[in-house]
Parts: sequence; structure tokens; C-alpha cells
Amino acid sequence: MRFPLVPAFLFSLLIAVCLSAGAWMTEGSLLKAYRGILESRFAIALDRTAEGAMHAASLGVSLESQEGTLGAALRRERALDADILGMSVQDARGRSLYGDGLLPEPASPGTLGRDLIDDLGLPAGRILFGFACGVHMLCL
Repeated sequence: MRFPLVPAFLFSLLIAVCLSAGAWMTEGSLLKAYRGILESRFAIALDRTAEGAMHAASLGVSLESQEGTLGAALRRERALDADILGMSVQDARGRSLYGDGLLPEPASPGTLGRDLIDDLGLPAGRILFGFACGVHMLCL
């Protein structure tokens, strides 16, 4: 009795296609989960910096006059995490006031931002963090 080669080859090809599709879908799911973890890491750093700025804004201190203290907080966060490429503080109109490191204008896909709200609930400005995209594939 002779073994049929064509059906065996087609069956093997079908198995290979199914395994490849499963691996591709698993990789996408894992990258999405990893992206969420890394974005939350950068969001924590962003929140730490923004809290001090919003507290000062609620006491009536403008963003322009916070350059010394907020600038030091930006440098501290950048020193704590090597993947943060740069940070920028913008006023309510979107003008860049000051920052630390490289942050391209306009903001690239690897940028997280948080609006700064004063004590009246009005927008006082925005803090932007730029992070390394290629290292963690966050900009996909």
C-alpha cells in the first residue's frame, strides 16, 4: 500500500499556516499588553511631575514662575528613567515654556501628555513626556 503524499503535504501545510497565524496573534496581544505596562510606567512619572505643578497653580503660582522648581522636577524624572528622552511644559495656548532633553515639535507618536488644571478648573498648561519608541516598540 502506497502512502498518499499530496494529502499529507497539504495537511502539513495547513498545520504550518495555523501555527503561524496563532503565533502572529499571540505576539500582537503580548506587544499590546507590554505597551500598556510601559505607558503606565511613564504615566506615573508624568503624574508625579504634574501634581506639584497643579498644586502650585492652585495657590496662584503661574507656570512661567515655576521654571526653577518644576524644571528641577523634570530633570529628576529624566534622571530616574533613561527611556525618557525629553519633557516640556506648555502654557494654556500651547507655547513651549521650558523643558529638559529632546522633545520634537510637534509631539511625536512616542509622547504622553497631561493637562494642568488650576484651582478654578481652567486649563493652565500641559506637560509632555517624550520616550524612546524603538527600544520598547511603543509607537506601533
